[in-house]
Amino acid sequence: MAAAAAPGSAAARLEQASRRVDVGEGATAIAELTALRADAAATPEQRDQAALTLAHALEAKGDERGAVQVLTELIT
Repeated sequence: MAAAAAPGSAAARLEQASRRVDVGEGATAIAELTALRADAAATPEQRDQAALTLAHALEAKGDERGAVQVLTELIT
């Protein structure tokens, strides 16, 4: 069993934001995911996961152009 992430850590913030997206509350997670993408304390993997989750949240909100832009930035 994996250890729980420390409250307030990049890992914990990413997990919370991902759960919000999963339950249809992506609009509330967009700001947090955007901040995580720029957080120097987050690992490169966490920043990439934040970008993928952000794209999912944007798509769910109906912002396909924004989702594609985030994914394009991720792969370039």
